[in-house]
Amino acid sequence: MRSRLLATTTVAGLTALSPVWAGESLKLSLGGYAASGLTVIRQDNVATPTAAPINRGPGDDRVFAFTTDIGRSDVFWEAEVFFQGEMKSDFGLTFGVNIQLEAFTSNDQIDEHYVYLQGDFGKVIVGAENSAPYLLHFGAPSPTGAYFGVEETVRLFFPLRAPASNKVATVSTFSQLTGDANKITYFTPRFAPGFQFGLSYTPDDDSPPGNTAQNAYGINCKGGCAFDAGNGVSDNDQANHHHFLEAGMNFVRSMNGVNLGFDLGFGYGFLEKQSRSAVGQDRLGKDRIVATAGLSVGYAGFTGGLSFAWDNLGLQGPNSRYDLAAGLTYGAGPWLVGADVAYVVAKDGQALQSGMLVRRGNDTLVYAEIGASYQLGPGIKVFSVLNVACWDGNGAASEEATGVAWSTGMALNF
Repeated sequence: MRSRLLATTTVAGLTALSPVWAGESLKLSLGGYAASGLTVIRQDNVATPTAAPINRGPGDDRVFAFTTDIGRSDVFWEAEVFFQGEMKSDFGLTFGVNIQLEAFTSNDQIDEHYVYLQGDFGKVIVGAENSAPYLLHFGAPSPTGAYFGVEETVRLFFPLRAPASNKVATVSTFSQLTGDANKITYFTPRFAPGFQFGLSYTPDDDSPPGNTAQNAYGINCKGGCAFDAGNGVSDNDQANHHHFLEAGMNFVRSMNGVNLGFDLGFGYGFLEKQSRSAVGQDRLGKDRIVATAGLSVGYAGFTGGLSFAWDNLGLQGPNSRYDLAAGLTYGAGPWLVGADVAYVVAKDGQALQSGMLVRRGNDTLVYAEIGASYQLGPGIKVFSVLNVACWDGNGAASEEATGVAWSTGMALNF
């Protein structure tokens, strides 16, 4: 770092500085991960609503759902390749790029992809990356790391299948407001005694992964067609939102052998302009709000964590969702063992019965993991894990299921 860009420097002064770059132009390097192994699953019900079987006999007109008793084995695979690079200027600024390619055929073939600028002022990220409260969040720890834990966003595999009509498919205390839609994010430097803050703005969420899509004029656009939907011209999608604002903070500090971390996050998405339906009903959506919090404590090889999320889902009526997760791991040498568990409640809205709106019961999920991993070498580990899930609903077969899965495999980071 041979010079600094001062706030008082004029544009003319900037153009006079030479050379601008401290080294060669940016070059990309490769990174990523790959994980594969065997899963054995036993699940008692993956029902979908259907008509009553004809062999029930006269007088039995109840509508039952067909159910399937799943007992199967499968080979799982998950991998991504990262293309990443950085370069530093004579001003002390770091410029970088990160592009993440799914190592299998996918609708989201290119996952996160963004550029960033970093310096003494903090860091600015522009592109398809998760939001500030997401990146600052502490989730429940898992003995398998990022592979079979209860938290969706730090879990690459979910071996069990959610019932078709249950509103809870999986668990996540990480903010799901904008995913990795194209956005602008700013992180402050970390301040003493350990605080860091972040802000994100996302114009629109029509195409969360940053995929190519077509706007109202049939022209291709990337990252959600924000010029049509997110920047003041609404596309009137009944359930969609735009102009998302998200803020997060966390605290990290080590004190007398105790590693402490906690975070708070908040996000707000404005409802796109809505119109009443043909039958005169009010709009279906409302502004969407998400709040998250997490805690992590580590001492003498133990790591414990507790995390929470609340999401109103941006829908009218009683439709809020609550996610709570907790975990504990212990590491000794190459071994890591532990367990984590989560509980999710999703209010199931209202139903029209005999001409009246009646509040339905809640959909729930209890999901747990117990397992161990062993580090064979730098970036190489093997693991074995047992997952259990129980979905419950309104007494309907299409909302309820229980299952267990055992998985074992190997993961490599490069």
